[in-house]
Amino acid sequence: MVAAWLARSEPPLGPEVVQYMLDADSHTWSMRKSKANWFQIVAMLAWLVGLAKWLDDIRMWRNSVTTILVHMLHLVLVWYPDFIIPTGILYVFLIGVWYYRFRPKIPAGMDLWLSQADTIDPDKLDEEFDTFSKLL
Repeated sequence: MVAAWLARSEPPLGPEVVQYMLDADSHTWSMRKSKANWFQIVAMLAWLVGLAKWLDDIRMWRNSVTTILVHMLHLVLVWYPDFIIPTGILYVFLIGVWYYRFRPKIPAGMDLWLSQADTIDPDKLDEEFDTFSKLL
C-alpha cells in the first residue's frame, strides 16, 4: 500500500526504494557492519584513554609546567567556585577551536576506514547493499 502510494508521488519511487526507506530487512548481520560498529566504539572511547594518560602525566609530574598550571587552576576553582561553569565553557570552546583544524574534510558518513568499506571484497559489499534481490 505504501509502495503504491509512493509510486504515484513526484518523482515516482520504485518498490526497492520504498523497502530501503522502510528498512524492512534491518535484522541482517554482516561482518563489515560489526567491525564498523566496533571501531566506532573504540574511537568514542579513545578520548577517555587520552584523558587518563594526561591525568597520569600530571600526577607523575612528567611535564612540570602543565602540572603547575593544572594545580593553580584547581586552587582558583576551589577559592572561587562561581568560576567553575564559565571556566568549563571556556575550555570546551577553546578545545573546539583547537580541534577545528583537524576536522575531516569529507562528510562523516563517507569515511571508508570507519565504515570498513575498503577492507571488504567488492562482491560482498555489492551483495550487502543490493536491496532488490532481498525483495524477490
